[in-house]
Amino acid sequence: ATNGAHATNGAHVANGAAPADSAALDERRKLLIRMTETNKPSEDQVLLKRVLATLLEYPGPDEVNLLVQSEGRYWRIEMPLIRTNYCGELEAQLSDMLPAGAAVTVESTVA
Repeated sequence: ATNGAHATNGAHVANGAAPADSAALDERRKLLIRMTETNKPSEDQVLLKRVLATLLEYPGPDEVNLLVQSEGRYWRIEMPLIRTNYCGELEAQLSDMLPAGAAVTVESTVA
């Protein structure tokens, strides 16, 4: 008993997805999120975790840096593992979450 299975699985696969890498690169941004260290480290940690979790809910190409004020000095911390898509909805969530002194600045990473 022979089964007539022929391997004709279409060698010409046409997928119409044009690479949009160059366009995506042109629109890449860097978010600079300002936060101030308080005298309540546990509350600071909870807030930081909430901010990072919210950023991860909006995956995209935008980079994230934190600018943390601590004892009168500023520390810029790069977050290379976090990429987000900054949009109006995310902006609203962050402004509700962060204290009045905190701000989000959008920088362009394209020269």
